[in-house]
Amino acid sequence: VYGPRGVALDSARQRLFVADTYNNRVVVFDVSTIDAGQAAVYVLGQANFSSASADGTQSTLRSPSDVAVDVSSGRLFVADTGNHRVVVFETTVLWNGKAASLVLGQGNFTAQSSSSSSTGMWSPSGVAFDPAYSRLFVGDTGNHRVLLFDAKSLATGMAAQNVIGQSDWGWSSSGLSASALSS
Repeated sequence: VYGPRGVALDSARQRLFVADTYNNRVVVFDVSTIDAGQAAVYVLGQANFSSASADGTQSTLRSPSDVAVDVSSGRLFVADTGNHRVVVFETTVLWNGKAASLVLGQGNFTAQSSSSSSTGMWSPSGVAFDPAYSRLFVGDTGNHRVLLFDAKSLATGMAAQNVIGQSDWGWSSSGLSASALSS
């Protein structure tokens, strides 16, 4: 790994997901047993373990910085920072280079522009899944905000349900108060 950042555990399937930022991929480890120097069993965002190209397609990533897992459904959420999006992988069955099933922050898998709208993102760097209410939180760093998505009905390009850190969708300024965020 080169620049590992976010990690998430799927306790139901005994898998550890690691955002391998500078290799533009997510590596997956089987943690049913753990040995020193253990090799990953799968890679997402690249076709194989020897590739590290940065791109923005349904099967590639650019500087992923965080991961979160919905254990009940087996979905993996990846903050694909360099592509200004969050991609979602169905992980109940995995293989190297598996394509994402949907994308948030962009209208399709090849768009890569930043935006401060309810459907856009600018360098998202964190993701957290709330299993109690089936909500996905996205740390939208460039827009100085946190986006909230209803994970029960996710769809490609859908608008966030709510925003924290900004007064409305048109703002993306940093602040220092109880209702503002900076990066």
